[in-house]
Amino acid sequence: MNKTKELIIATTIKLIKNAGSDPTQITMRDISKEAGIAVSQINYHFASKENLIAVCVQSMIQDVIALFGMTLRQAGELSPFDKLRHMANLTFSFLYENENLSRISILTDYQSGTCGDNTSLTMQAYFPLIEAVCTERNIQNPQRLTQMVVLTLQGAFLRSNVIKEELHMDLHNPAERAAFVDSVLQQYLN
Repeated sequence: MNKTKELIIATTIKLIKNAGSDPTQITMRDISKEAGIAVSQINYHFASKENLIAVCVQSMIQDVIALFGMTLRQAGELSPFDKLRHMANLTFSFLYENENLSRISILTDYQSGTCGDNTSLTMQAYFPLIEAVCTERNIQNPQRLTQMVVLTLQGAFLRSNVIKEELHMDLHNPAERAAFVDSVLQQYLN
């Protein structure tokens, strides 16, 4: 990757982290000023602010996914199902604690999904957990179940307002979120 593009990405990630809850409020001029380059350079490399924000958010989320292994080691001697529940609750909580970033990441994957996108990386991180549960419970096709669990949680996150209205379940509430995760895992892995 060329140095200007790397500078733009690094600067934008820094601004996103400082912007708090809404990275869409960052302007091209903010990025240009902070990086010390012309707006035209940003447009040349990314075509639009939305593309640049999506690239940066994907990178940030990949860093979080990379921490899954450490999180599992901290789960200690839990059963495979309890490790899965722990990881799912942490993931689902992350989505709600970082709503705008998570929404951008998931929608980017849904709009232009690739085998190495964040959704795929999340599935790769979840697969050993779900495979262990499937082995323990003699359940077939852990790869399909992994996709179903991850996509269900992502879809529920994206449709939280509809779930609240139709199912009277507020997924912004940690206790109700945990109950939802349990119901999804029980539904798919029993």
